[in-house]
Amino acid sequence: MPHPEGIFELRSSDMTLDMMLTDANYNHPGVDYRIVNMSPREYFRAADRGTRSPPGHLITTAIRGMSVDDYANKMMRGIRFPVPHLHYWYGRFHQEPFLTFDGRHRALAAEKLDAAMIPVLVVYPIDPDELESVKAIMTPEIRQFIGHNKAIHRPQ
Repeated sequence: MPHPEGIFELRSSDMTLDMMLTDANYNHPGVDYRIVNMSPREYFRAADRGTRSPPGHLITTAIRGMSVDDYANKMMRGIRFPVPHLHYWYGRFHQEPFLTFDGRHRALAAEKLDAAMIPVLVVYPIDPDELESVKAIMTPEIRQFIGHNKAIHRPQ
C-alpha cells in the first residue's frame, strides 16, 4: 500500500490553480493559498459547511462508487493524483461567500486506503473584508491556517 503522502502530487485538476502550484512567477490577483494537511473527513466537513449542505450530504450524493474503487486501485499501484481543493470566493456571482471544490472521489479513495491525512489546496481571497466574509463558511480547522498577508505561499 502506498504511503498516504505519496498518493497526491502538488498539481491541480484546474489550470489556474495548477499554475499557482507550478509557476513560481504566477500571481493570481486577489487570492492566496495554503496546502493544508487534513483528514478526508475534515475535507468533507469543510466542503459541506462551505456549500451549506447537511453533514455527510456530499459523501452520499453524486458519488460514483466505481470511481472511488478505480481511484483506490490506481493509488495502490502508485499512480499519483492531483490534490483536492477548496476554493473560497466572495462576490464572484453574488454578494455572499461561497465555495467551489474538487476531489471528493480522490478523498474517499484515500480514506479507503486508510490515509489519515491528505494535502488539500485551500484558496481564499486576500481582501480583508472578503476574507472575513468567507471565514463564516470555513470550518475552525481551515480558519486556523488562513493568514491575513498578501504573500503567495508556495510549498517548499
